[in-house]
Amino acid sequence: MFDILAVLLKHKKVVFGLPVACAVVAAGVSLALSNQYQSSTLIVPPVNPALGLNMAPTLLTLAGSDQVRASVLDQLKLQQHYQSSDRRDALLELDNNVKTSLTKDQLLEIQVLDRDPQTAAALADSYASTIIQAAHDNRLSPSAAFQANLQARMSITEQQRKEAESKLKAMSPDWPSRLSGQDRAIASALGQMQAEMAAKDFFNSNDAKLSDQSSPIVKLQEQINLLRQDMAVKSRTGATPELLTAYSDMVFYASLKQRLQESLALSKAQQANEIRIVAKADVPLNKEKPKRALIVALAFLAGGMLAALYAFAKEGLDKACGWRLLMRRANGQK
Repeated sequence: MFDILAVLLKHKKVVFGLPVACAVVAAGVSLALSNQYQSSTLIVPPVNPALGLNMAPTLLTLAGSDQVRASVLDQLKLQQHYQSSDRRDALLELDNNVKTSLTKDQLLEIQVLDRDPQTAAALADSYASTIIQAAHDNRLSPSAAFQANLQARMSITEQQRKEAESKLKAMSPDWPSRLSGQDRAIASALGQMQAEMAAKDFFNSNDAKLSDQSSPIVKLQEQINLLRQDMAVKSRTGATPELLTAYSDMVFYASLKQRLQESLALSKAQQANEIRIVAKADVPLNKEKPKRALIVALAFLAGGMLAALYAFAKEGLDKACGWRLLMRRANGQK
C-alpha cells in the first residue's frame, strides 16, 4: 500500500494535474452542448376482442412507420426546426429525438427530446395523436373495421333505396294517391320491421355483403307476404299487392339506412375510448441533458485512472532502465 502511495506521490504533478485538466475540458465541452428537454405521454392500445390480443406490439410497429414519421414532420414543420436542408436528415433527427417503447403494463410510451421544452411537449402530443389516427386509418381498432363495413353497407342500401323508389314510380306514377293513410301505415310498419331484422342480422354477422334475404327475413317472408295480401284486400283505394310491396321495400331500405347511420355515429363516439392518450405531455421545466456534473465527474475519474496508469508505467520503465544500467556497469560497459 505504501509503495503504491509512494509511486503516486512521486508523480504527483501528473496524478493531480491530469484529472483536473480532463475535468476542465469536459466542463467546457458540456457547456457548449445545448440543453435538451424531455416530455412523454402514454397511449392505451386497443384490444382485439375476437382474438383476445392486445394490439400494443402492432401499435409500436406503426409508431415507427414512414406514415407516422412523415406526418409528424410535416405537421410541426420539423425540417425548419431542425434546420435541415434535406428531408431525410430531418427524419433521422426526428428518429434520434423520439423513442417509443412498451411499458410492463403494455402501454405505448412516447419519449421526446428537444432543445425547446414547448416543442418537446407538442411533438409528444402530435406523435401520439398521429399514431392513433394511423391506427384508425389502418383499421387496427375493433370499431374501425366495423365502421368500414357499416359505410359499405350504407352505400349499398342507398343504391337499393333509389332503385326501389324508381320501381315504385315506374309501377304507378300516381302512387301517392293510390295509397291511403292506412295502407302507408301498415306497409311502413312491415318495412320498418324488416329493416330492424336486417340491421340486427348485420350487427351479428358484421358482414358488408349481407343479403336482403338473410336468415331472419327468410323465415318471416311468408308471413309478411300474407300480411301484404290481406292488406291489399282491405285497401280502400284498391292498391295491388305489388304496389304495396314496392312501397314497403322503399321504406325498408330508408329505415335500414337510418339505423346504420345511427350505429355509425354511436361507433364513432365510442371509438375515442378504444385507443386513447392517458394524459397529454407536460411542458418540462428542467433539462434532461446534458448532465454536466456527471460528465465532469466521469472525466475527472477517467483522468485519474489514466494518471495512475501513467505513474505505474513510468515507474516500471524507470526500474527496467535502472536494472539495465547496473548490469552494464557490472559487465564493464558504459
